[in-house]
Amino acid sequence: MESDWLKANFIVTEVYDEEPEQKKPKNKFNLKKSNDKKKKIISSDDESSEEEVTKKNKVSQKVLTDELLYKAPELLKNPIYPHLKLGFKDKPDLSKLRVDMQYADAYSVGMIFYEILYRLRIFEVERDDMEGLIDVLSGKYYKQTKTPQIPYIEGNPKETNPSIVAILQQCFDNDPSMRPNIKKIKKVFQTVLKIKGNLVDSVISMMDRYAVDLERTVKDRTKMLEDAQERADRLLSQMLPPEVATLLKNGKTFEPRIFKSTSLVFTDICSFTKICAQSSPIQIVTFLNNLFTGYDTIVDKYDAYKISTVGDCYIVLSKENGSMHAKIIASIALAMKGFLDKYTLPHMPTHVMKARWGLHSGPVATGIVGLQAPRYCIFGDTVNIASKMESSGVPSQIQMSVETRDLIKSRRDPFITKKRGQVSVKKNLDWTTYWLLGYTVNETASTDKDHDNTSDVEE
Repeated sequence: MESDWLKANFIVTEVYDEEPEQKKPKNKFNLKKSNDKKKKIISSDDESSEEEVTKKNKVSQKVLTDELLYKAPELLKNPIYPHLKLGFKDKPDLSKLRVDMQYADAYSVGMIFYEILYRLRIFEVERDDMEGLIDVLSGKYYKQTKTPQIPYIEGNPKETNPSIVAILQQCFDNDPSMRPNIKKIKKVFQTVLKIKGNLVDSVISMMDRYAVDLERTVKDRTKMLEDAQERADRLLSQMLPPEVATLLKNGKTFEPRIFKSTSLVFTDICSFTKICAQSSPIQIVTFLNNLFTGYDTIVDKYDAYKISTVGDCYIVLSKENGSMHAKIIASIALAMKGFLDKYTLPHMPTHVMKARWGLHSGPVATGIVGLQAPRYCIFGDTVNIASKMESSGVPSQIQMSVETRDLIKSRRDPFITKKRGQVSVKKNLDWTTYWLLGYTVNETASTDKDHDNTSDVEE
């Protein structure tokens, strides 16, 4: 500790105070040389005077570092700097100094053990506030000095052991004479923490154990962070198209995009209002979750996106894949119809589930809307017409526009269609629509016979 360092310093000073017997110098040159040697002992520099040494001491006292936080309050109030040579008038009583420094050492040991045990900084302070904190600790402007508070660490009985807490509180006592000696501190820590060897070895051993624990804790927390990040990425990918989610995760902006030709499907559950009237909120949420989870599984098998779900409405957009997007969206609609035909409401098993589907193909604008809760949205007349194809349909039927039907027929995709007739989609605007009935036999390429142009509705 600081005691030995101070002791060595004052021994040097005592050696100087003693007037050793010297032979009388023979000439002035020898006398000057002898005096020069004497001055070298007093000053810290060959050309420094005792006044300059005192001035350096005062300058050194103003240097504020983190080390001051570990010094006892009495040393902060009346600092001693053993690394500087002391003059004649500064020499204290060595025996009293030795005892005082032992009390101060007990305070410093307590501070070190505090940080090792609780892995906490004793006083959190910015560099600009250091001088003010030192004044508080030293009691310069206050009658009561500030002392560390022993925190309660739940789940660590050794760290909150009454003996450990008591010995640390004694180390921080404002009355130096009430602080324990090093032997007592060592005995308490060896008894409670089951450590062997000298105090320094014990501290090093404790630090090693805490380093291992810290490494394990960091590894566990890193794994937890990675798992949380993976779940967040998975959730983001479910809410947005994969390429859009990747851009947003990388901090980039998704620019609005125009699909020159793509296809959409809208589907809506029939008699949903009636089902809600006979169901509890939990039953409705469970029912929609199970149904839409089945739809999600179907969409994942194709090159398409689930745009959104609004109430009982489910919207899917096919990617821009040449003219294949019509085939993709028609396959999704048929798969959804097959899934719904086999679906049974858990709380209404006798209810026959029915839905409407509407398909349309054309240009679509897409983009991300919102910052706090971003949504991938689609815009354009194609979206409105697809919605109208669904709302003007009939239960358990898939209705498509003439544009989607022409794409399927031109590619000879394996579907059977039948003309429905004219349907009003806008005010004073009728649209020719078709029913999507199913796949061809063995899903072979369709022919003209598979596309019936006989209308169900009188033209």
